Amino acid sequence: MSVLELLKGATDGTMQKKNIIQELEDRKIIEPTGKEDEKMTDPAKHSRLRTLLKPMESELEYVSIKSAGSRSTVSITDQGKRALRIFGVVDV
Repeated sequence: MSVLELLKGATDGTMQKKNIIQELEDRKIIEPTGKEDEKMTDPAKHSRLRTLLKPMESELEYVSIKSAGSRSTVSITDQGKRALRIFGVVDV
């Protein structure tokens, strides 16, 4: 639900993937699984985000992802807003 909460709080319910990654790192949701001082590469971070977003887009239809060149944006859908309301995470 963290990704949906981020999107709900964003302007127009849309965020760039790089900003989502930063927020999820700050919340310790995306972090290295190995040594404490290990750093994740950017491709590894994007891969981790992809594993979170894929079912939310293709199976649950909570988000939509649009790519324009090297930039990708993620938007919360009406279904995603309903999920937040159903699970009592936020008032929509």
